Amino acid sequence: MIAALYLHFSQQIPHRSLWLTLLAGITFALINSVSEEVVFRGVLQQALTIRLGVRGAWGLQGLMFGLMHSNGVPQGVTGMVLATAFGVVLGWIRYKSKGVGLCCLLHFVTDAVIFGLILA
Repeated sequence: MIAALYLHFSQQIPHRSLWLTLLAGITFALINSVSEEVVFRGVLQQALTIRLGVRGAWGLQGLMFGLMHSNGVPQGVTGMVLATAFGVVLGWIRYKSKGVGLCCLLHFVTDAVIFGLILA
């Protein structure tokens, strides 16, 4: 099942040179990680913290992050649970570091690894 999922996603990547494919993967990981971190850990977590407190904000923004990734890798409930846990951890890191820079870096690395697994 997992192999079929990776095959499905790998078929979505245009067949170009290795360098262009790697550049596309890095560009996607960079844009995706920064934009999602600014929205979820930057804007959303900050707003939720005012309303729900620190822990409530971690949980709700993490849950929203997980729900948004229902079609990610892996898809479905497993992917949503993993993305929710990742979102909560990133929320904690954002709180402890008082910024989104480290969250962006960790999210970028995660996206890059997933892209590498899809290519493999």
